Amino acid sequence: MSAAVTLKLDIHDYWHPGTGRGRGAGADAIVHRASHGLPELPGRSLRGLLREALREAAQYGWLDEFDAEGDPVETLFGTRDTQAGQRSHPGSLRVDSARLPDELACWLALPEQIAQRNLLYRTVYSTAIDAHGSARDGSLRSQEVIVPLTLYARIEALPDAPAPERWQAMLERALPLINAVGSKRRRGLGRATLTLENAA
Repeated sequence: MSAAVTLKLDIHDYWHPGTGRGRGAGADAIVHRASHGLPELPGRSLRGLLREALREAAQYGWLDEFDAEGDPVETLFGTRDTQAGQRSHPGSLRVDSARLPDELACWLALPEQIAQRNLLYRTVYSTAIDAHGSARDGSLRSQEVIVPLTLYARIEALPDAPAPERWQAMLERALPLINAVGSKRRRGLGRATLTLENAA
């Protein structure tokens, strides 16, 4: 079985990989950008989504056939320090950031393509409405979003922390539980379909 696969993210709506920062009057919440100002979903965010989906899949019994290979969440994504003093361990998979295809990213990174890069971003506005149908004072908010895109991320089994033999099948089983990516998912942003490519 291959030690690595490609995760494809088809993002169908505006999405917001948040930074927790704003940009003055430009936007109350700006998005994370990779080098050259290109869109990216950070690996730590993607890893968290995969971990949570795998945990839910295990709770639903979707991973029962893999029971002999141990706790899939802890084995693949590690554990965190606990109040009982148990030390964390990192897990057996490395999840890279999700990025545009290399050829497209290289073209967009050219200095003369700044106008094209800017087309990847929008600013959207929202406001709270009172019981009379009017906007509440001081409730106008703006946030930067990224247009729908297809991104790719490499997921690799680490050589010094052997993954279960069927780790790719475990991930495939859990992927349908991820239906949105980025921040503000519960507000309707980032609807997405995730699939594995080059899986053995």
